[in-house]
Amino acid sequence: MKPARTILFCTALLWSFSWGQEFRVVRPPTKLPLPYASSAKISPTGERISFTGKGFNKLYIANIDGSNVQELCLHDAVGWGHQWSPDGKFIAVRANHVQEKTKRVRVELLDVENRTEIAVTNLHSSRSRLSLPSWKDQNLLAYTSRSGLELKRIVLEDSTLTLKTVSRQDVTLARWSTDALEIIEGTKVQRVRPFRQSRQVLNAAWTSDRGFSAVEFSGRPSLYVVSADGKTTTLIDAKGESPCWLDDRTIVYMVTEDDGYRILSGNIWISDREGKVKKNLTEGLNEVALFPSAAKNGTIVFTTESGAVYMMTISRE
Repeated sequence: MKPARTILFCTALLWSFSWGQEFRVVRPPTKLPLPYASSAKISPTGERISFTGKGFNKLYIANIDGSNVQELCLHDAVGWGHQWSPDGKFIAVRANHVQEKTKRVRVELLDVENRTEIAVTNLHSSRSRLSLPSWKDQNLLAYTSRSGLELKRIVLEDSTLTLKTVSRQDVTLARWSTDALEIIEGTKVQRVRPFRQSRQVLNAAWTSDRGFSAVEFSGRPSLYVVSADGKTTTLIDAKGESPCWLDDRTIVYMVTEDDGYRILSGNIWISDREGKVKKNLTEGLNEVALFPSAAKNGTIVFTTESGAVYMMTISRE
């Protein structure tokens, strides 16, 4: 064997070995005994699963093994984009309320333990541009309305929960708008676009320290990791969608193929933050795998086009 080919062969072996040391499938995808689900998300602690019914209507919770299914919220479209709080105590949602055949929307907190609903906003017109809520830290909730960015702090004192409005002057944070990274420092807002051309932001997920975000942009290539200042971008996957973080170094996402009318295939992939080490986790599943969600203990859940919910476990070594 020629020296150049020997070096190339050894390098390939070393890469394969190093990947094997990075990720290990502890438990392959296992179908859970749950009813039809449009999407499912795992709690940050990895102990529970939330899932939503057809059309993202209603929201349920269950143990990680699919047992003890309980109704949490019965409103329309409540499951679309629902978000667990970092401590796993609450789920933030935007719910549809139909009153006398008129649809209205409201941001709400769902208390997981007590299975109660807490109104964060008043009922808004369905045309009010009320965004999906998102968590900015352990107890800071953000959403946008026609008034712009609004922040609410969850305060729990003597078992009494209150929501306190937080002024933008009192916070420093980075968030994705529809087409740019907004770096907010009090009343100062810096808008950063990572690319020369404007691209719509479809999905974004932040690391726990908010140092990086995994962002799905419209068009191709789609999935990047972007630093908190917006100055550094790393391509993860040209076809990546719906990213989430397994830990602050590892991204889980889906890759789908379609014919313009329907999804032909879908798989769940895992990658390091640099996009150098990647693996198809659902190859051979014979199901269209969609919408992954991951917890730091290595557990991943995802749904399929048929409405099934699967769970698997990954270790990083």
